Amino acid sequence: MTLSPIIFDDQPGVYFALSNLYPRSLRIRQQYWHSVEHYYQAQQFVRTADQEAIRQALTPQAAHDLAQASTAARRSDWAQCRTDTLYEALYTKFKYQDDLNTLLLETINSPLYYRHETDTFWGIDAAHQGENRLGELLMAVRTRLRRWQSLQAEAAARTPWMSIQKDVPVPSAYGTLNFNVYMDHRGKEHVAIIVGRIAPDQPILTRIHSECLTGDLFRSLKCDCGLQLEQALRQLQDAAAAGSGGILLYMRDEGRGIGLGNKMRAYQYQAQGLDTEEANEVLGLPVDARAYQLPAAMLLDLGVRQVQLMTNNPNKLRGLAQAGIQVAREKMATPQNAHNADYLTIKNTRMGHDIPIQTEADD
Repeated sequence: MTLSPIIFDDQPGVYFALSNLYPRSLRIRQQYWHSVEHYYQAQQFVRTADQEAIRQALTPQAAHDLAQASTAARRSDWAQCRTDTLYEALYTKFKYQDDLNTLLLETINSPLYYRHETDTFWGIDAAHQGENRLGELLMAVRTRLRRWQSLQAEAAARTPWMSIQKDVPVPSAYGTLNFNVYMDHRGKEHVAIIVGRIAPDQPILTRIHSECLTGDLFRSLKCDCGLQLEQALRQLQDAAAAGSGGILLYMRDEGRGIGLGNKMRAYQYQAQGLDTEEANEVLGLPVDARAYQLPAAMLLDLGVRQVQLMTNNPNKLRGLAQAGIQVAREKMATPQNAHNADYLTIKNTRMGHDIPIQTEADD
């Protein structure tokens, strides 16, 4: 079967994420970079100070332009090592970010071509002339990721890799919290916290809560995350006091799955007048990158087959139901303030949520 070629460029579109100018952070050798372009452009310079100047550029295009305009000393072997340097960055970018990994693998075996009118080393021009080295590297990364994914699936089938530690009691302001730690395929640790007593043959009061540093820890007024976390813990505490209990799944999905750095970049655009959905789109990021296979697996591992889910997000209900868990919903009222009013409205009107908003008049 012959597959049609996929041609991408540096402009937002379906395959913009394949471009080096796609604004997605990555970590290489204990250091964070705003994008592949930041890392690649910085590596050609000799001095650490010149590399750092590129790393601090606000956008991938700014990193490119700064490097091109710089007169700083460059590596004498750059022509020989630049391809390997870019390959390293591309593999890191696509391996550790689920949505990008999925996008690349879903191209199957289609030929990938990078369109660029002037750079015919990395791409091809309008006449389809050029070496297309970037496209070739992406296809090599795709092959390696497919092999890695296959080996990972084989290993997961052989070993119970997900559960790390169970039944660890932690005294807290909400009573004794019983921690059960799990690890996902990226090495991130998540926790299922049991409060009180649960009876797996009955619907269990449950909350799936995505990590939010700004809301959970610093009580940011821009979102409802910290308030929902506290509300859920109070309800679980009350259930335990009444002789039953429940579960809080605390998932390491900062920024609806895009990470803290990207969430801060989105906040910058929001400060310029964009809403939460538009800011993610400008950055080329999904509005919500979360998946619910792992929370469902954690519940099933704990013997839970029925839940009373505290949520305003129907995606969570569908995710658990698709895994075979019986789900009933319990709404969570959210107080509205001057900072989160637009955010809550967008979640209700465009992101499919069903939030019972609590205004000052309701108090």
